[in-house]
Amino acid sequence: MMLLLNSLFLIFPLAMMVWLQTGSVGNSVTWRAMVTPLASIIGSGFLVIAPVMGLTLGRWALPGIAAIVCFAYLAGSALRYNIVNVEPLINSRAADGWLSRTLFRIDRTANLVLAVAYVIAITFYLELLGAFLLSSFGTRNETYQKVIAMSLMLAIAVFGLARGLKSLEDMETVAVNLLLAIICSFLLGLLYLNFSDLMAGNWSLPRIGSDWNMRTLRELSGIFLIVQGFETSRFMQSEYPAPMRVRTMARAQILSGLIYIVFIALSTIYLDTFEEVSETSILELSARVASLLPLVLILGAVMSQFSSAIADTIGTGGLVEESTGGRVERRWVYAGAMLLAVLLLWSGNIFAVIAYASRAFALYYCLQCVIALLHSVAADGVKGGCRSALFLLLALALLATALFAIPADSTGLD
Repeated sequence: MMLLLNSLFLIFPLAMMVWLQTGSVGNSVTWRAMVTPLASIIGSGFLVIAPVMGLTLGRWALPGIAAIVCFAYLAGSALRYNIVNVEPLINSRAADGWLSRTLFRIDRTANLVLAVAYVIAITFYLELLGAFLLSSFGTRNETYQKVIAMSLMLAIAVFGLARGLKSLEDMETVAVNLLLAIICSFLLGLLYLNFSDLMAGNWSLPRIGSDWNMRTLRELSGIFLIVQGFETSRFMQSEYPAPMRVRTMARAQILSGLIYIVFIALSTIYLDTFEEVSETSILELSARVASLLPLVLILGAVMSQFSSAIADTIGTGGLVEESTGGRVERRWVYAGAMLLAVLLLWSGNIFAVIAYASRAFALYYCLQCVIALLHSVAADGVKGGCRSALFLLLALALLATALFAIPADSTGLD
C-alpha cells in the first residue's frame, strides 16, 4: 500500500501541474488573473497554518480558521469596492476636487505601509524557505535557516541592483501550479487517513484546547498574514480590467479559503501527535500520508517561497517608486528592502515575524477600508448606510489587529 501511495504522490502532482500549465484552465485569462492573488494568499500560509492554528486554538482550530477566512473575505470586499469606484477617481484626481485628492493621499500612505508589510513578508518567506531547505537534509537549526535566508536576501539585492528582478517573476505561475498540485494530493491523502482511522474506530478530536481570553483573540489576530495577499489584484490595472480583477480576487479568496478550511478539518485530529510544533511541522504530518510526500512538499515550498519573495520585492519597488513620483529608482528600493529584511530576520523567530507582518498588512487594509468608507458616504449618503457601516466596522477591527496582534506561543501545545 505504501508503494502505491508513494507512486500516486509522484504521478498525481506531476499530471495536475502539466494540466494547469498546458490545459484550458491554466491558459485562460481568468486563471492568469487569479494566480497572483492566489499565490500570495496560499503560498506560505498552507505551510504553517496547521502548527500555528494548533498552537493558538487546539481542537478549535477549524472554527478559528473559518472565522479568519470570512474576516479576510470581508476585508477584500473593501478593496473590490475601491477597484471599481475609487481607482477611476484617484487616477483623475486633478479634475475631481477634494474627495479624489484626499483619497489619493490616503492611498499613497497605504501603499507605503504596504511596502513595509512586503518587506516583513519577504523575511518570513525566505526564513521559511531556509527551514524547509534544511529539513530536506534531515536537520533543523534556526541560526542556519536565518543564514540561508540572509544569503538569498543579499543575492536578490545584488541581482536587483545589477539587472532588475522582472526576469525572475515568471517563476510565480509555475510555483503556484506546482504547489496547488501538491496540496490537492496532500488533501486526498489526509482524507484517506481520516477515513481509515474512522473505519478502525480510532478517529477522535485531539485533547488539546485553548483558554478563550483576550490573549487568544490577540494571537488569532496575529495569524492574519496567512490569509492576506488578495490586495495584489489592486495593482494589476494595466493588465486586466476592473471587473475581471474584482471577480478573480473573490474567486482566489474563496478557493484559498476552502483549501485552508478543508486542510484544517482533515488535520485537526493529528495536531497532538507532533513531537514539537515548528514551521516545518507539516512535514511530520505529510510523512503520515506517504513517505515521499515530505520531499515533494519541500520542493513545492522552496519554489513557492522564493517566487513569493521575488514578487513582493518587485511589488515593494513599484510601490515606493510610484509613491515617490519616480524619485527613488526600483533597483535601490530592492537593495534597501533586502537590508531591512536582514535586520528584521535577526530580530525574532518566525512566529514573531508572522505577527509583525499581520499587523502591517492589517494597517494597510484598515486604510483601504477608510478609503472605501469615505467614498461610500460621499457617493451614497444615507442610502449606503449598511455598506458604510460594514467598512467602518472593518476599519476598526483591522486597526485593533494592527495595534494588538501578538505571535502565537511557539513553545508547544498545552
